[in-house]
Amino acid sequence: MNKKLYYTICSSVIGVFLIVWLALFAYFSVRTSPKLPQNTKTSQSENTNAVKSEKPKAENISSVKNADEIEAYYLILCENGALNVYEVKNGEQNFLETLDINVSQMIKTDREEFMRGVRVNSKIELAHIIEDYAS
Repeated sequence: MNKKLYYTICSSVIGVFLIVWLALFAYFSVRTSPKLPQNTKTSQSENTNAVKSEKPKAENISSVKNADEIEAYYLILCENGALNVYEVKNGEQNFLETLDINVSQMIKTDREEFMRGVRVNSKIELAHIIEDYAS
């Protein structure tokens, strides 16, 4: 058999194998990926709230739960160009730490979100946010 014909056949078989493999990989990776919620809502009221620089207050939670059952959460606020972390428990906002994250390097929408305050429900979620923005 001619060498040129042999190399052409081998190249074609390898190419077809790679195309089939990539197609199957793409199909199964999309099929098994978790469904992520799409957060695409933007409204005029959100944009106007970003201009306000007043510090959000922790609200008193009045519900059927006892005071012991009310879970604490964390609030990340951009104040004076720095990200501050507060623990909100029983309606009281207690300062925890200032993060070493350069706010001026953030994209505008993230910066505006931190200006309004980002609620974080657990220390693990807080650690993930810090890791995402610190790197």
